[in-house]
Amino acid sequence: VASNGSTGERADLHDMDLSNMDLSGCALSGANMKGCNLSKTNMNGAQMVMTDMSYCKMEGVDLSDTVMEGINLTRSNLTGANLANAQITAVDLKGPDGKPMGKKWPANLAAANFKNANLQNADMTEANMIDADFSGADLEGAVMTNAIIEDAIFDAC
Repeated sequence: VASNGSTGERADLHDMDLSNMDLSGCALSGANMKGCNLSKTNMNGAQMVMTDMSYCKMEGVDLSDTVMEGINLTRSNLTGANLANAQITAVDLKGPDGKPMGKKWPANLAAANFKNANLQNADMTEANMIDADFSGADLEGAVMTNAIIEDAIFDAC
């Protein structure tokens, strides 16, 4: 994550109840949001690069048009979520000098629940989807190039 040489601490929002809020367009890159309740929250257009959103309750959340490069959604519940046009991909890592290191950090969707979610035109290139559940999800136009889909469930998609 580019910091332009600035120092500080990452935002720590873990275990907070942020349900039904309007966080559309917010810059949440690098934040610790582990275990948050984000149900029915509007996060349309938010930037969440290298954000930890593991173990979150996210039923009905609007994540359309978001940038989620290198995000961690491990074991989060996104039942009925809207992720249309979301960019859920690996992030190119950069060194302290801001130059690319030639390494990528993948988005982690392992064991996440995407039942009945809208993933139309979502880009999940190189994402880790091991054990994720996409039952009933709308995957029309979704891109999963080089994604790891071992033991992922795609029933009635």
